[in-house]
Amino acid sequence: MTAPKLSICIPTYNRAALLETLLGQLGQDLKRLPFETEIVVADNASDDDTGTVLDNASKTLPLRHTRHDINIGAEANVNFAVGMGRGDYALYLADDDRLIPSGVIAALEMLDAHPEAGVLYAPWSLVDLHDRRDLGQFYRQPETVVIPRGDYSRLADHVTEHGIFSEISIQRRETLARVRPVISDMAFWGFTAPCEYLAAGDIVYAARPFYASVTRHDGADAREQVGNTEVMAGWDKYRGGLDHMIGLALSHGGLRNPAQVRQRAERMIADRMTVALRLRLLATRDPIESYYIATRLRGLGHAGDLPVPLDQIRLAAAASYAGRILPGMVGADRLAVLGDCTDATLENLGGYAAVPVEPVADASALRPTDTVLALGERPAPDLAALEARCAAALSETELFRKFP
Repeated sequence: MTAPKLSICIPTYNRAALLETLLGQLGQDLKRLPFETEIVVADNASDDDTGTVLDNASKTLPLRHTRHDINIGAEANVNFAVGMGRGDYALYLADDDRLIPSGVIAALEMLDAHPEAGVLYAPWSLVDLHDRRDLGQFYRQPETVVIPRGDYSRLADHVTEHGIFSEISIQRRETLARVRPVISDMAFWGFTAPCEYLAAGDIVYAARPFYASVTRHDGADAREQVGNTEVMAGWDKYRGGLDHMIGLALSHGGLRNPAQVRQRAERMIADRMTVALRLRLLATRDPIESYYIATRLRGLGHAGDLPVPLDQIRLAAAASYAGRILPGMVGADRLAVLGDCTDATLENLGGYAAVPVEPVADASALRPTDTVLALGERPAPDLAALEARCAAALSETELFRKFP
């Protein structure tokens, strides 16, 4: 085989079935690419049938693969897989996603036409393979744009104008070898990496996607993608990355309207926080954390963007505190509910509690290992008297004062 023009770089870990279907699809895709292409796979110490899948695929595909003896972590394996490529260009591909061959061809033609550019970024399509649906693009820009080397002001203006997260790219291998972008918990790499590449050469922001992110797969593996930890908690990293980019633009000059760029950046962060909140609610993540995300959005002036009413989020946080947090603090083994309590209230409390939730008729039924929640405020409960009988006592008024 002659030297490849493109390396498709795939990190994988314990996803044998998904990897097998991807490699099967790539076998068809490569027939549509008018240049030499190789596939490289870095197996992060999988203990499923990944090795067998790769050995079988190597018989029919231009495939090289390696397996780590121990799991080196997801980010390190991504970097390792991209570093395995021998092609003029390297393209990262997740083991459960797909390529758009016509978009790949167009992207490489653009890079060939712009030898000063070290990287091309593009929006990605969202595809539901289970229902055979195209869900649109993550972001859109009206036309392809080339950002000249060192023009951080143009970069910040373009990224914030179109809400771009620079995550899907094709890199010129020689540029990648020189830059090797840093990944930090302080600032999101999707904003910092373009800044590093811009110091080394031009950047192409293509309007046409070459990558399809699969939200749900076909057949038995019809899992629905509801995001990951970074999406659900990464907005401060996003803020850090945008601050870094805007700071470079300000220090190097040329940013015509800093206030507008900052306003757009804040809108991007608020949008990501709203997505994070929606995903957390779908995944029934910690209700108190969700409450604080919602109140931060309220503080940013985006209360109208909440996926559900704030009162609903507030109620879940209060129930979680009464039934999970407070009993854990005092070593209680039951949440005793005193006062007029409906079945719906008991069910709601029980959905978030880490201890049994039981109604009690009066204070005489309390135990020393109880946390008591006194519902109703007329007459006001004697919390001191209740605490003399149990581990902790909380009134309804106090509970909702914690989550105003």
